Amino acid sequence: NDFPRLDFSQYPSLTFEKPDLENFPCLNLAYHASQLGGNIPCVMNAANEVAVAQFLHDRIKFNDIPKIIEQALEKAVYCKPESIEEYLEVDKEVRRNLIQSK
Repeated sequence: NDFPRLDFSQYPSLTFEKPDLENFPCLNLAYHASQLGGNIPCVMNAANEVAVAQFLHDRIKFNDIPKIIEQALEKAVYCKPESIEEYLEVDKEVRRNLIQSK
């Protein structure tokens, strides 16, 4: 991007607040997916990328993004992939299922 790099030396103190999970439901979904582990964060990522692409192409509303992610997580069958190839297959399956369900 064209933004300048953040120089932390110019910000000697940073303040953090508790995230607003009600107004940012995708963050709550991400916390949940990371707690479950296994293939679930991969499912969430794939669903998010598909939903965001649909939003950017004016096919869904912005507020539909977390709904699509949540539906994908509800349909997901938990497993513990043992290789990058297995994660790639999870990703491909989630994307295929979301595209077919449109």
